[in-house]
Amino acid sequence: MKKKNLLLFAALALSASAGAQEVVTVTSTDGKKEFDKGQITTFTFDGPAVILHRSGNQEPEEYMMSDIVEITFSLATGFDNVKMGETNITVSAERGTGILRINGTEPGKIYNVAVYDAAGRIVWNDKQWQGQTIDLSGKPAGVYILNINNTTLKFRK
Repeated sequence: MKKKNLLLFAALALSASAGAQEVVTVTSTDGKKEFDKGQITTFTFDGPAVILHRSGNQEPEEYMMSDIVEITFSLATGFDNVKMGETNITVSAERGTGILRINGTEPGKIYNVAVYDAAGRIVWNDKQWQGQTIDLSGKPAGVYILNINNTTLKFRK
């Protein structure tokens, strides 16, 4: 019963915020299967089965609840022109790419820039940075901290 309630909550979460979802992953005893955010229209429950109804002419996917290990929803986040502190510097992230664009820096000025993961480890840094984009595409999704000359911004990739 607890598992059924958890899955029902997951289904309600999907229907309430499907616009923000990028990928839904169903992990079962047979392995993992990913669905694009636009593919799934609804989850329904039929006895011991969970049915994922998909858009268009795609056949529904049916899973026995006893075979489901987990259902996860991943988000791709982006943001535009977030101002950093009292500076003129703004930061934008290209949705789903991991590319950061930093604007408002002074031409010719050298900046000390670092990106930290949630555990405080440096995942990217440049002590002679002069305005180029920052590529975090190879880094896993999560919360990161951007530090430019002691001004800090927290963001989610």
